[in-house]
Formats: sequence, structure tokens, C-alpha cells
Amino acid sequence: MVRLNGITEIALTKLDVLDGFDEIKVCTSYKMGKKTLDYFPTDTGLLDKCKPQYESLPGWRTASAGRSASTMPAAMAAYIRRLEELIGCRVSFASVGPERGAIYALPDRPAPPVGNAGEDQTRATP
Repeated sequence: MVRLNGITEIALTKLDVLDGFDEIKVCTSYKMGKKTLDYFPTDTGLLDKCKPQYESLPGWRTASAGRSASTMPAAMAAYIRRLEELIGCRVSFASVGPERGAIYALPDRPAPPVGNAGEDQTRATP
């Protein structure tokens, strides 16, 4: 949806629910026979034939609440950077709890590269 709608930044919420995991799996593509799709298949007939492909990222075993953007766990910062790369837009805000103070603005940094939305989104598996 980021590619279709021209979104340039997002707010990432509920990061605190990931506190305590040793590993966080992120779906990065879908395998359909010999093809790999790098987008979510919206056709339910196609989706039934797909198997999600996951990338494992290190989790963080510390509480994220009560921290600032500059003191977030390194694994959380790496998780956010990887999500930015995958979706092709910047995470500007991250929340780690329901309180107003649990939202932090992330420092400005270069936007991740944007995917090729106009090109065919399927690719053959090597």
C-alpha cells in the first residue's frame, strides 16, 4: 500500500508488545510455486497458493516503555530500520505504550530507497 498511495512516512505503534521476544519474524515475501512475490497477494485464490517467507530479526529482552528514541534497545532500532527498508518509507514516530508520553519522534535520517512500484512485482526464484 505504501507504493500505491505514495506514503512517505508512517507511525509504528505497539512496539512494546514485542518486548521480551528473543526473535521477531517478519514476512518479507510469498512463495508461489517457483515464483516469489514481494507484495501481499490480494487475490484470495492466489493467496491460497502462497507460502509466507520470513526473515528472523533479533528481539529485545528489555522493556521499551519509559525510554527515549536515543535510548531504545539497539535491536529495536535495527528492527525499525529493516521495516523501513522493506516498506520503502520512513518511520517518523514509534509508540511503546498507550500513554501519550510513550510516543517518540525518531530523528531525521535519510529515507530508505523506494521500491519499483511500476515494475512487475513477481520475480523468478534463482
